[in-house]
Amino acid sequence: MEVYVGTYEKYNNGSLFGKWLDLADFEDKADFYRACLELHNDEEDPELMFQDWEDIPDEMIGECWISDELWNDLDEEDFLIFSEYKKFVDNSVKPCDIDEIKEKLACNIEDWNDYADEMADEQLENCEEWIQLCFDYEKWRLHMSYDHYFTDNYVFRAF
Repeated sequence: MEVYVGTYEKYNNGSLFGKWLDLADFEDKADFYRACLELHNDEEDPELMFQDWEDIPDEMIGECWISDELWNDLDEEDFLIFSEYKKFVDNSVKPCDIDEIKEKLACNIEDWNDYADEMADEQLENCEEWIQLCFDYEKWRLHMSYDHYFTDNYVFRAF
């Protein structure tokens, strides 16, 4: 996770001077801000501007703010699960909720229809052939959408 840090004063005066900072290099948000202020110590009271970022969910950073949650003890996989759940399901969750979030994790997916169809096929496995032939996959997918949340990479159960 990286952030390009400039200032509003420099930007308003036509300068894009700044630097890419890797969040992994900083112990916490305060440490990150100290480095940002040191980078722009040529200004009396620099107003920091986060002009670009990589590998950070948009709901965890903005042009003039950055979330404390980016400094946590989650490994990379848990952070991805957490950030997608926060973005698509519940914006109020905190990193400490990761165990509860993972309990709701049904699977990671590439295609929602494939996931729903696999679930249907599992249910139909022991049914008679005529039932399998009459099964309505489209309605099944709709039914599944009532109690599941779908993100870019995961399916979470709503209960």
